Amino acid sequence: MKLALEGKDHTDRTLYHLLNVPTNDGGQWQMLVNLIEKYGVIPNEQWPSTWMANNSRRLGGILDNQVRQLSKSRPGYSAAR
Repeated sequence: MKLALEGKDHTDRTLYHLLNVPTNDGGQWQMLVNLIEKYGVIPNEQWPSTWMANNSRRLGGILDNQVRQLSKSRPGYSAAR
C-alpha cells in the first residue's frame, strides 16, 4: 500500500482499486491448487467449517475501513474519493 500511495493523486485508478477492496486476496487460484496437491481434499461432512471461517465478513470490513482511514491521514492525500 505504501508504494501505491507515494506520489499518487487521490483520483489515481490504481490507488482507487487498492482502497476499494484493500484486503482482497485476488483469487489466488494457484495457491489453492498447490494446497490441494499437497494436502488433498475431504468432504465437508467429514470436517465442517468453523464458526469463524463462515463469519469473517465483519472482520474483513473492519480491516478494510482501517486501511482506508490510515491512507487518508498520509501526507499528500487531498479530498475524499
